[in-house]
Amino acid sequence: MARMFGTSLIARFGERGMGTSAMLLGCVSMAAATYSQSLAAIVFGFAALGFCSANFIPLVMGLAARRNPENASKIVSDVTTVSFTGFLFGPPLVGLVAEYISITACMYMLSVIWGLSALMMRPYFLKRGHIPVLP
Repeated sequence: MARMFGTSLIARFGERGMGTSAMLLGCVSMAAATYSQSLAAIVFGFAALGFCSANFIPLVMGLAARRNPENASKIVSDVTTVSFTGFLFGPPLVGLVAEYISITACMYMLSVIWGLSALMMRPYFLKRGHIPVLP
């Protein structure tokens, strides 16, 4: 759902808002849901993280391509390769950590990793200001 309305969300709240603030909101809601023992809160927190993070990778690809327009296709290909590698190796790593520690620890680590990713993007947006969305 967030990807369907991603362009309009980015146009309304800006890349900075969706790339950092929404991601941090999703991470906080996921961490709070993991701390709670309520199934409804856990489902809501996981859904909030998914909704808030749905536009993160396309934003990273767009920023990387605009940073170096003459090599945009290579850069987008590299970002896609790295994200697909995470897609392939992430779930087995979560399972391995969950087997030895706990699934709760995995969910906290997921919140922290995504939160750090959002914070790493923040200086770029602060330094450059709002970047208009390309059609």
